[in-house]
Amino acid sequence: MRKPDSDRSLSTSEAARAGLRLQEQEEELLELQRTELREAIAQGVAQLDRGEGVPGKAAFDEARTKLRARRSPAK
Repeated sequence: MRKPDSDRSLSTSEAARAGLRLQEQEEELLELQRTELREAIAQGVAQLDRGEGVPGKAAFDEARTKLRARRSPAK
């Protein structure tokens, strides 16, 4: 197995270690994303508890408007 952009070959154990490092990095990133999502949900629940929610229809109308604006080509 060759290392990208190099003439040096990786041994089987080096390749396995590199694969494990990548897997660990991916798991750390996923855990960070989960933590951020949990925090965003907790923040939203706290806003709802304070009565700061937006009626469902208004929220969906706003989301549709933003999606249409994002999809339409810039002029």
